[in-house]
Amino acid sequence: GGGGGTCASLDVSTDFVPGSVGVRVLIVPVGQMSDATFQRYARLLRSFDELELRQLTHSKSPAASLFPKRSWQHGRMFYNWVDGDTYAPSVWQDVQVHRRLFGVVGIFHCRTGDPRLDVAAEKFDALLGGEYADALAARCFAFEPLDDQPDLEHTNSNVVLIPNCDAAHLEMYVSTLVQDFTAALLRELERWIVLQEQAPFIATPLDSVRHADEIARLKRRKFGRHSKAKADVALLLGSPDDAV
Repeated sequence: GGGGGTCASLDVSTDFVPGSVGVRVLIVPVGQMSDATFQRYARLLRSFDELELRQLTHSKSPAASLFPKRSWQHGRMFYNWVDGDTYAPSVWQDVQVHRRLFGVVGIFHCRTGDPRLDVAAEKFDALLGGEYADALAARCFAFEPLDDQPDLEHTNSNVVLIPNCDAAHLEMYVSTLVQDFTAALLRELERWIVLQEQAPFIATPLDSVRHADEIARLKRRKFGRHSKAKADVALLLGSPDDAV
C-alpha cells in the first residue's frame, strides 16, 4: 500500500527493488507557497513509494498484452519521487528508461497567493508545455481550499481539489488520487512502448544519423534497443518475468 521503504523480502516474480530506479515522477510547486508547505505535501506524496497493482483499475487495452506475465494480484510498482528543483533532463532517456521523466505532480496551495484553480491550471499547463513536456501523465493537487474557494471552470483540467480534512483522511484521499494517477500513467507507458516500437530507429546521443549507412545500422539495432527499453519498463511496472 502507501508508504514504507524497502521490502522485507524480495520475490523475484513480483517485486523490484525500489529507490532511484523506480518510475521517475517529479513533484513541483505550482504558484506561491512557503518551502515548508511544499515539503509537507511532497513528503506525503513520497510516502507512496510502492503500490500494489491490485489496488488499480486496469484497462483491457490492446497495449496491455505487452506485459502478459504481469500479475495484477501480486505485482508491485515503485516510484522514484523527485523534487522538481533537482531535476535535470537526460539526453539518454530514450535508451535508459530509469533516467526518463514519466510523470509530474504539482502542488498548489490555495491559501497562498491567488487561490483560483484556473490560475493553477494555467501555471501547471505552462510547466507541462515547457521543461516537462516529456511527461506522460500529470496531475496538480490543490490543498487547503478556502471556505469560499472558487470552482474550476474547465472540467478537463489536470487540477484536483483536495478537501480540508484530518491527517488520516488526507492520506486516504491522496492515496486514492495516486492510484488514479498510476492507472493513467500505466496506460501512457504502454502507449509509449508501442510508439517506440513503431519508430524507424532508436538513436543514442552518440549515434550519427547524417548518412544512409548510419541510419541503416541504427535500424538493424532497433530491435535490441527496443527490447531493452521494454524490459526496463517491465521491471519498473513490477513485472520482472516480462523482462526476461
